Amino acid sequence: MVVGGSYGLTTQSDYLTVKYDANGSLQWAVSYDYAGFHDTPIDVRIDPNDNIIVTGASASAINNYDYTTIEYDAWGTQNAIDRQNIVGAGLDSPLAMIRDNAGNIYLTGKVQNGTNIDIRT
Repeated sequence: MVVGGSYGLTTQSDYLTVKYDANGSLQWAVSYDYAGFHDTPIDVRIDPNDNIIVTGASASAINNYDYTTIEYDAWGTQNAIDRQNIVGAGLDSPLAMIRDNAGNIYLTGKVQNGTNIDIRT
């Protein structure tokens, strides 16, 4: 599993998630773009059902980034997406993600509250 950024002809940076098999052969690749703005993946996890969960920061406007988490199934089909604008307009970005045994996802990261930057979990 590889997660990183990519650029399209008409978009700024996008999430790029790529899955390889044990022999290094490409299985699938998917990208995520929101409205042509910057999208930056930060962390990835694979759950016991082989779902891939990717989280990062995704711009919804100039200087306004949201926590954005996407779940893909083992074949690269998007199961769910969650965008969280934590405090309002600002540069919100997750820094880490964990998954508990019950399947819950927890994010921690920074949120911009006006001129201050806070840590939120």
